[in-house]
Amino acid sequence: MSSDDSIMHAFRLNINNPDHLKIHKILRDLDLSIYKSKSNFIVEILKTHLLGDGEYVPLSDSDVAKQGGYVTKEYVDNLKESIPCMPEMI
Repeated sequence: MSSDDSIMHAFRLNINNPDHLKIHKILRDLDLSIYKSKSNFIVEILKTHLLGDGEYVPLSDSDVAKQGGYVTKEYVDNLKESIPCMPEMI
């Protein structure tokens, strides 16, 4: 694959943030004999959570745009109700 066929995205994790530290540990300890590479693992996770069964809808095309670009408490509450597996702690 030539460099013209790929795009690199980088992100930072703050190890003082407990969630970021958990993500770091998962990526650090990833069994590459199962997942081939960290990139493949991350792409699969993003596909599952961003695309799901359909296409990702950017915020500008959603109800948020209809609300003038603001996310309201009512919008978030309705969003939480529409996600069947969302933990109660959120």
